[in-house]
Amino acid sequence: MRNVIATILRFLFLASLAFFAACHKSEPVAAAATPSIQQQRMEQAAEVPPATQKVWTYLNRLRQEDAFSPAIARTLVNDQNQLGLVLYSKVTPAQIPELIHKLMTEMAQEFPHRDLTLVIYGESSPLHQVGTAHLDGQTGAASYTPR
Repeated sequence: MRNVIATILRFLFLASLAFFAACHKSEPVAAAATPSIQQQRMEQAAEVPPATQKVWTYLNRLRQEDAFSPAIARTLVNDQNQLGLVLYSKVTPAQIPELIHKLMTEMAQEFPHRDLTLVIYGESSPLHQVGTAHLDGQTGAASYTPR
């Protein structure tokens, strides 16, 4: 009698496994994966002029090293090949001129005799321009114009 019950239980167990396996729908195969943000940035970087790319790389290094406290959320090159900084939302408008002055002083040392312009954005979606910074390559003078 025990053998018959054990056989019936095994049969029911195997039948339930087969039933659940048959009911399981496989996920449809997705179309080609969309490029990651990192891939998109690499493609964008390839289109940036080499001189701009060098400054962009430098800005990224400063951001990654956290040299300017946690103020710079990310760097970018906009559609007009202008360099940009996206500042964290915790950076107040009153703090921006001092931050930009320090940044431009470092950039003047790294890129002597080179005019540089940075578009400054606030951390929002879509990005909102909060000002423009300019470094005069001849004089080394930095300026910030809020928008």
